[in-house]
Amino acid sequence: MTKFINRNNIPGILFLILILASGNLFAADSTMADRPYYKITIETESYSLGQLIDTVDISIESSGKPIGGVDIKIGFDSPALEIIEIIPGEIPDSCRWKFFNTRDVSFKTSVEAPTGVWQILAMAEFGGDTVRAVCYGFDRKASIAKLIIHVDSSKLDLETDSMLQIFFYWEDCGDNTVTNISGDSLYLSAELNDKKSAPGALPSRIGAPASCINPKAQNKPVRGVGFESGGVVVNSDNQL
Repeated sequence: MTKFINRNNIPGILFLILILASGNLFAADSTMADRPYYKITIETESYSLGQLIDTVDISIESSGKPIGGVDIKIGFDSPALEIIEIIPGEIPDSCRWKFFNTRDVSFKTSVEAPTGVWQILAMAEFGGDTVRAVCYGFDRKASIAKLIIHVDSSKLDLETDSMLQIFFYWEDCGDNTVTNISGDSLYLSAELNDKKSAPGALPSRIGAPASCINPKAQNKPVRGVGFESGGVVVNSDNQL
């Protein structure tokens, strides 16, 4: 199992992310891949009333392109849903990635803000470490993280809470991004399965806005990541 590291103790990693995203504010969006290079999915799992905990995977498909790291931010609105812990998925665990850290960043600043927000940062390599990762993803869909969840049935309204959605959330331009192995390319949201309109500003539940790409920047990000939200389908018929 990959060892958890306190993100606050590694300002160099945060600095790298800021450098990749720097110079990308308040400009027109001009960089789009022909199709998403990567697809990140929050899987949908069935939950039966009475279960203590369940697991929801966040998976990634890379279309054969290696993955150097991901910065994922997710949110949820149901008061019945609780994320207890987030652990490494198959890719960072089997590939022996060097860094995996998660943190609860919930801070409800407005009515529109999600009830809960979590951030996941995983990197295959970082710093001056000369030991290489075993692999950088697979040629198939595989989990990048696993959400350990709890559903409080006493807070459920079974007439309206048949689906407890977990969605991707953007508070800044570095959220929900993928980097390549060398760390010199940053891939932003290209499409979401359930939204047609383009995001106009941050925060957003439908992707990074145009202001996140500066066409004059030498190392501008590319829109190359597709997203699919998921969550928990509550099954009230099979109560334990």
